[in-house]
Amino acid sequence: MEYVYRVSPNADDRRFISVANVIDDMPIDRVRGGVIEDLFWNVKRLRATRSTVEIRNCAGRYELVVPDGTSFVEKYESTGRYEPIFERELKRRLTALADPVYYDVGSRWGYFTKFSCLVSSPRSTHGFDANPLWFSFLEQTHERDLPEVSLTNARVSAESGDDEISLDDYAAEHPPPDVVKIDIEGGEYGALSGMKETLEDERPVVFVEVHPAYLRAKGDSPAAVFDLLRDAGYDLRVTTNHRTEEHGWAPISDVDTPSDGDFLVLAE
Repeated sequence: MEYVYRVSPNADDRRFISVANVIDDMPIDRVRGGVIEDLFWNVKRLRATRSTVEIRNCAGRYELVVPDGTSFVEKYESTGRYEPIFERELKRRLTALADPVYYDVGSRWGYFTKFSCLVSSPRSTHGFDANPLWFSFLEQTHERDLPEVSLTNARVSAESGDDEISLDDYAAEHPPPDVVKIDIEGGEYGALSGMKETLEDERPVVFVEVHPAYLRAKGDSPAAVFDLLRDAGYDLRVTTNHRTEEHGWAPISDVDTPSDGDFLVLAE
């Protein structure tokens, strides 16, 4: 959507567009909290235009609503794949259970929440994303799945608070997960810290995309992620390139994990 003047714009129209331009250009760290942040994201949502991408993978065919201009479209359409190793393993885990509950932490536009809806069902799919703009696209992707699918616009963290939620608190009020995927670019240790009870009591299979540089920026580390999962009784395997067909899973002790590039850990 673009702002377009009427033939004879009045002063209020021009004033609104001027304010919208200023807010739209503000860095997000300048607008945290309160009315200004709400207005910031409302402007973003109004100005965002969308594309619909047809996805084909081992779950089937579905449409993903994404913002115009994202590099995802070009990458997906040029390769015809996204994360094939993870997709196959996720489908295997979901189909092995009669009525699996899937938590997708860092859903973005809904690639894997929609995947889960097709493989299992919308009512057993729970998506989380902290970004209000991405969340608006997530809701559009799942327009036909609502209200069965559960979507939460909050940051998954160690504790629940303002715009944050721990998975232990969430699971206390919803069906606990059988399978969890965490991909929140540096927030993975915090998310795992907030689900220790769920890990110990429910023993879900956990996929964690580890981002070493982002973890370090938050004062955490991949080693801390590994230790937390091991302390909960999990064995760890890893794939260092889940975006290709060639790489498989190996015990984490057998792999030199990247110090900068991201990689995927499977804990079970």
